[in-house]
Order: sequence, then C-alpha cells, then structure tokens
Amino acid sequence: MARIFSLALLVTALSTQAQAGVLTNGTLTVTLRSNGAIDSAVFGKANFFKNGGQDISDFGLQNGTDISTFLVNDTNGGSQLSLVEAGFSYSGSHSWGSNADFDYLRSYSLIAGLNALQVTTTITNRGLASFTVSHFDTFDPDQGYGALLGPPSPDAFKTYNDVFDLAGGRVGQASIDRNGSHLTVLVGSFDSRAVIASGAPLQIGDGTDLNGFFQAPADANGLLDDEGTHIGFRQLLGVNQSTTFTYILAFGANPNDAQQAFTLASVPEPGSLAVFGAMGLSLLLLRRKNAT
Repeated sequence: MARIFSLALLVTALSTQAQAGVLTNGTLTVTLRSNGAIDSAVFGKANFFKNGGQDISDFGLQNGTDISTFLVNDTNGGSQLSLVEAGFSYSGSHSWGSNADFDYLRSYSLIAGLNALQVTTTITNRGLASFTVSHFDTFDPDQGYGALLGPPSPDAFKTYNDVFDLAGGRVGQASIDRNGSHLTVLVGSFDSRAVIASGAPLQIGDGTDLNGFFQAPADANGLLDDEGTHIGFRQLLGVNQSTTFTYILAFGANPNDAQQAFTLASVPEPGSLAVFGAMGLSLLLLRRKNAT
C-alpha cells in the first residue's frame, strides 16, 4: 500500500542550555533533546512521557554486566554519554578503559503515513579487545496524566502493561482506560535480539536494574499499575565490529490503532534508504575525525 506523506521537520530551542529537534506529522510530535534523549511525545493531545515530575524516556548502555560502566542520557538533560547532534542523529566516541572504546550513533525518524517513530542505534567497537554491549531504552508512559483527561490523581500515572508477539516482532504495550480515553503506546522491534519488559521496573536507573531487566524481563499480562516499558539488546562485539539495532515507538488512540501502526512499520519504505544513508555518512565522518 502506497504511503504518501509529508514530514514537517523543524529545529527549535527548549532552553538556553539545550536545543531540541522536533519531528512531527501533525498528529504525533516528538521532541528530542540535544543529548539524544526523547524529551516528549505528544499524541492525541496528551504528552506520553512527561508529567512534570519524574519524567522517564532515557537510553544508555554498559559493558556486559559490569554495573560500574553504566551510562545513561536522560530526558531531563543528564548526559553520561557525550554525543554531538546533527539533525536527528547523535554521535560520539567513548571509552570504558582497558581498551574498551566504542563509537556510538543514534538516529530518529518518523515512519511515513504512520504514528510511529523509528529509533536506530549503531555501536562500533574501536578498542583492542572484544566486549559485550548491553543497550537499553527505558520509558514510563504517563498518557493518562493532565487536565485533558481529568484532574491528576494516583490512577492517572497507571497503565495497563503487557508484552506479546506481533507481526513477527516483539512489543511492550502501555495503554489507559481513563475518562473515555484508551491512548496506547507500543515499544517493539522486529530484531530477534530484542529484550522487552512492560510492567516493571518503573525505570532502568542503574546497572543493577539493567542486569535484572536482561535476566528476567517483566510482563504484567495486562495488569494496571504505575510501571515502565523497556527495550534493549545484548551483543558481543569483536574488534572493529559494528552492530545496529532498530526499534519502533507506535502510538494510537487505542491498542488496536497502535498495534496496526507497529504492524505497518514492518513494510519497508523508500525513505528508509535516506535514513541509513545519513547514518553511514555520520559514521564515516566520525571515523575520519578519530583518525586525525
């Protein structure tokens, strides 16, 4: 099915300290911080990841199970992984010591014709020894919070959380049933390495949380609670070896709409070639910079 869609892209300032990129299709608006984290995702007039209190839409990684190497960039601007912004891509190099050096590249794009955001991360081992990358994204969906859906209350932060297979992929779903609204977000991937949890913990905030996530990813099986939804992967990287991982954030007015957006996201788009072309160029420039 042909998808004819025009993406409106603009760059705006969130504050004097941080510039943000904005991806919007008129229905879904995703704002990015200069550290590469998702600042907000607005759909159906609700902000899914910001409640004005404990906002969680963070990402990070560590070396295997070594909690001392845990790095996170958070939605409030904290940056343990130093990245340079270029449009909707974020790149940088980092060292854990002991010859564990790596290049990092993260890119965002809206999928044409869908209320879905694609996030692609490439990690390249530039060290002198192999290491295992443990990468994660952590979210606390709070689309039930705010004046649009009634006055704030403890229940406003709760979602019905579930993990299941869908369209050849694996997804974590968080939906609400509040004042007639069933707003839903899915976090999922078609990559067989994807590890997904929905229903615990509230967030992956340190290396211990991350190890627990990989060891026993939670599935709340549709229970209502104020908990998070998370996605990650683990991969052994040899010297000069790269790995790329892509996941989808799909939004809907109800679970069926969000699931349909995720399902249709599996159909390749011509525009995706431009995304990967831009990623390749960023990696090439980063390698040239490191070589000088």
